[in-house]
Amino acid sequence: MAVGDVLVGLDIGFSDLNLVVARVNDFNQLDILCNSSCPCKSFDKDFKIKKENIKKELATILKKVENKYKLNIGSCYVTVPGIYVDVQPKENVVTINNPIKGVTDEDIIKAIEDARKTSPKALYTDIEIVPYKYILDSGKYVNNAIGRHTNSLVMLSQIIYAKNEYIDDIFDIFEELDLLVDDFVPVALGQKELLSDDKSKNSIMIIDFNKEDIEISVFINDAFVYADTLKFGTNMISKIIAYNLKIDEEEAEKLIKKYPLALKSYIDNDNNILLKTSKELEYNKRTIKTTHLVGIIEETIIKIFEKINKDISNVGYKKLVDKIILTGDIINISQTDVLATTIFNKKVRPELKEKYLMEKEKYFRSYSILKYISKEKEVELEYSSLVDQKEQKNLLKKILESIKDFFYS
Repeated sequence: MAVGDVLVGLDIGFSDLNLVVARVNDFNQLDILCNSSCPCKSFDKDFKIKKENIKKELATILKKVENKYKLNIGSCYVTVPGIYVDVQPKENVVTINNPIKGVTDEDIIKAIEDARKTSPKALYTDIEIVPYKYILDSGKYVNNAIGRHTNSLVMLSQIIYAKNEYIDDIFDIFEELDLLVDDFVPVALGQKELLSDDKSKNSIMIIDFNKEDIEISVFINDAFVYADTLKFGTNMISKIIAYNLKIDEEEAEKLIKKYPLALKSYIDNDNNILLKTSKELEYNKRTIKTTHLVGIIEETIIKIFEKINKDISNVGYKKLVDKIILTGDIINISQTDVLATTIFNKKVRPELKEKYLMEKEKYFRSYSILKYISKEKEVELEYSSLVDQKEQKNLLKKILESIKDFFYS
């Protein structure tokens, strides 16, 4: 990335759209210029895109950004949910153009192009080729091949595909809004980019809990190998509480925030809780013990983890995973990691997002894909989004001052 490049990230979530605009600063870090979001039912119950909903709400977001920050967005990077992603390993050999000079950017680009040409997949489009190891003609494995002296190079990579139906729908929406797609980025790659270094070196599974979906991604020896999306999220907990206690979901959500605990054995004082929206007529039936509420939370989270455990075992990756990272809404419920450790029989750690993401978690995915795009690349290419800035001379200062309390990177 070049200093001054402006990147735009759009996350198409199950229940909302989130957009972040960022600029690469002098330290090759991202300064958030602005953000915008809008509620949106982006998918139906079968996870098919609702094109008209997205088009309408995205137009609203773009208008808000233009009016408030004087930025005309012409293109952006777009997230791809795990349910639309497939990953295939690839190994290909490239002859080095000038072995004396060493491996160059052009050699790596040629290897990537060759991998793409030889790996078509029916009903899918390749959106990313991620090299993770190189083998020199001496047999030595290296993470970075640039400048290495070798006659030939074997590139080990993961080819990431997205389903054509998702790609085509997004292109249709963008075309109607006169937008371009900079690139499609799997949610998983952004998630991993924000993990602290000591965690990202392991073979890990990331479980990202959102209100209406759960993103699951697996990395084995630093290589992205698997992604999926469950069609429910932490709202499942509030729904089950509401059903069992015969109360409104809104009250159930408030109870989770007031009693954020996943293990009833950790309760010291088993106090009474009055259910304000209970359908029960008798007063004593409208009062429950704290252990009753936390017991429902505990059993629901156990069921969720058991389903994930079964799914990941069926595809054969559980035995390869060293550690499980929990992120998203679920980490607000204490002792969830203890439950996960019991179910998965693996090391489990909750991942705390960076400070601004803790404050504004809904922008996590749109920001994280920009972090992935902006990280130091082995091959220098053009990654900047198309952003037209009005009143450019004073705009950046004005924007940074207006949002200094919102985001900082």
